Amino acid sequence: MKIAIVTHYFLPKYLAGTEMATLNIARCLVKKGHKVHIITWLDEGLPKHSMQDGVHVHRVFGKNIRFFSHLLYWTKIFMALREINPDIAHIQNINLGVPGFLSKKFLKIPYLIYERGFDNLNPHSYIRKMILKL
Repeated sequence: MKIAIVTHYFLPKYLAGTEMATLNIARCLVKKGHKVHIITWLDEGLPKHSMQDGVHVHRVFGKNIRFFSHLLYWTKIFMALREINPDIAHIQNINLGVPGFLSKKFLKIPYLIYERGFDNLNPHSYIRKMILKL
């Protein structure tokens, strides 16, 4: 099975709970014979594509411009999902639910959201409120 895991941040620049959970989930899935692709933010100085522990890491570009950065980032994630064409997408944060929903709607890729990370603590997030209505 080909599985895409979508997360805001990933190693090596970020090393916290979500990043370690993402890596551990991916490693376990690879050991079980699955092809795993992680889609994450492109940090300066890192390659757009790399391999880590048998996992394909795809880094997509986005600019830091309030709401428009989310639209650009979501579009890039959707395009990466279209290119990878996974059997399922595992979304690691509620704020990344939009590209998951769009991939289901237009690409017929099933997805699940596991809400984890620091931004879930903000109940007033306009993006969180919008996604929960989907």
